[in-house]
Amino acid sequence: MSAKPGHPNCQIGAGLLAFSNVQRAKQIPVAGENRQRVRTVLNEHWDPIGVVNNPELDDEYDNYVGTVYVMLMDHRMPEDAIYQYLYDTATGYIGVSPYEGLTEKCEKTAAILVGLRPQFETH
Repeated sequence: MSAKPGHPNCQIGAGLLAFSNVQRAKQIPVAGENRQRVRTVLNEHWDPIGVVNNPELDDEYDNYVGTVYVMLMDHRMPEDAIYQYLYDTATGYIGVSPYEGLTEKCEKTAAILVGLRPQFETH
């Protein structure tokens, strides 16, 4: 196996896979921490069905954390797209009837999430 020019720690073939796995492994804890922060924001600010005060239901929105994180970081979606996802998820998938304050919750949550993006990028 030969080293790739400019990358002395990277080997062609199986070594390349090993190098990329090492890089990925270094990112996993940070991504996990960032996803935890997304989870916290969804629980504390979005919470369209009002379960935030019930510790037995603190995993209620976990199915949406990955999608929101990917929208935020991988696809770099703007605030209005994240708002729309949150609103549509609440009213469509979860089945909440639109109520006073839901739009504002979704807008505020989207703004908080987009505000976290620069912090996530520095990790």
